[in-house]
Amino acid sequence: MKKLLTVKIDPKDKARWQELAAAHGVSLSELIRVRLDGTPPSRRRSADPRLLRQLAGIGNNLNRIARRLNSGERLDVMSEIMDARRALEELADAHKIY
Repeated sequence: MKKLLTVKIDPKDKARWQELAAAHGVSLSELIRVRLDGTPPSRRRSADPRLLRQLAGIGNNLNRIARRLNSGERLDVMSEIMDARRALEELADAHKIY
């Protein structure tokens, strides 16, 4: 169970800590926790929700292919996989992912 900790600090220090947290992509609370533990803050990257939906769709298509294969259904596996690959390449090009 998490508990709330209140700390009194100079407003200038708070502003500096907030800038540091923002530079690392973490909240002020996260920055303080990881600094007290002696571990560096992890950089969080936000992803475009549209990109995540498209990736989820591609993953769903791959799962559908796997289910069909596992059920014994005959299908052109290479064609299905190439379609998924094309979709991933288009997604990477559209979002400048390399």
